[in-house]
Amino acid sequence: GSSGSSGSTQTDKALYNRLVPLVNGVREFSEIQLSRLKKLGIHKTDPSTLTEEEVRKFARLNIDPATITWQ
Repeated sequence: GSSGSSGSTQTDKALYNRLVPLVNGVREFSEIQLSRLKKLGIHKTDPSTLTEEEVRKFARLNIDPATITWQ
Protein backbone atom coordinates (compact mmCIF):
# COMPACT_ATOMS: atom_id res chain seq x y z
CA GLY A 1 0.00 0.00 0.00
CA SER A 2 1.07 3.57 -0.64
CA SER A 3 0.61 6.42 1.78
CA GLY A 4 -1.54 9.21 0.37
CA SER A 5 1.26 11.74 0.66
CA SER A 6 2.34 11.74 -2.94
CA GLY A 7 3.23 15.22 -4.02
CA SER A 8 5.49 17.25 -6.24
CA THR A 9 8.15 17.34 -3.53
CA GLN A 10 8.80 13.64 -4.00
CA THR A 11 9.29 14.15 -7.72
CA ASP A 12 11.57 17.14 -7.22
CA LYS A 13 13.74 15.16 -4.84
CA ALA A 14 13.92 12.20 -7.21
CA LEU A 15 14.71 14.50 -10.11
CA TYR A 16 17.36 16.29 -8.06
CA ASN A 17 18.94 12.99 -7.08
CA ARG A 18 19.16 12.03 -10.73
CA LEU A 19 20.59 15.39 -11.74
CA VAL A 20 23.15 15.38 -8.93
CA PRO A 21 24.09 11.73 -8.52
CA LEU A 22 26.18 10.33 -5.71
CA VAL A 23 29.75 9.72 -6.85
CA ASN A 24 31.84 7.71 -4.42
CA GLY A 25 29.32 8.56 -1.72
CA VAL A 26 29.59 12.27 -2.43
CA ARG A 27 27.11 14.51 -4.20
CA GLU A 28 28.70 17.29 -6.21
CA PHE A 29 27.47 19.89 -8.65
CA SER A 30 29.02 20.08 -12.10
CA GLU A 31 30.30 23.38 -13.48
CA ILE A 32 27.14 23.72 -15.56
CA GLN A 33 24.95 23.11 -12.54
CA LEU A 34 26.88 25.65 -10.47
CA SER A 35 26.36 28.35 -13.09
CA ARG A 36 22.71 27.35 -13.21
CA LEU A 37 22.45 27.81 -9.44
CA LYS A 38 24.02 31.25 -9.71
CA LYS A 39 21.34 32.19 -12.23
CA LEU A 40 18.77 31.21 -9.62
CA GLY A 41 20.55 33.31 -7.03
CA ILE A 42 21.64 30.23 -5.08
CA HIS A 43 25.27 30.58 -4.06
CA LYS A 44 25.91 27.12 -2.67
CA THR A 45 28.37 24.47 -3.69
CA ASP A 46 27.23 21.62 -1.46
CA PRO A 47 24.14 19.87 -2.85
CA SER A 48 23.11 18.71 0.60
CA THR A 49 22.70 22.28 1.85
CA LEU A 50 19.93 23.24 -0.54
CA THR A 51 16.49 23.81 0.92
CA GLU A 52 13.44 22.00 -0.50
CA GLU A 53 12.51 25.23 -2.25
CA GLU A 54 15.94 25.51 -3.84
CA VAL A 55 15.88 21.86 -4.83
CA ARG A 56 12.54 22.46 -6.52
CA LYS A 57 13.79 25.50 -8.41
CA PHE A 58 16.92 23.69 -9.50
CA ALA A 59 15.06 20.56 -10.59
CA ARG A 60 12.44 22.56 -12.46
CA LEU A 61 15.02 24.73 -14.19
CA ASN A 62 16.51 21.57 -15.63
CA ILE A 63 13.24 20.68 -17.28
CA ASP A 64 13.18 22.89 -20.33
CA PRO A 65 10.08 21.95 -22.32
CA ALA A 66 11.78 23.08 -25.51
CA THR A 67 14.66 20.65 -25.13
CA ILE A 68 12.94 17.61 -23.70
CA THR A 69 13.27 14.59 -25.92
CA TRP A 70 11.56 11.37 -25.02
CA GLN A 71 13.68 8.30 -25.58
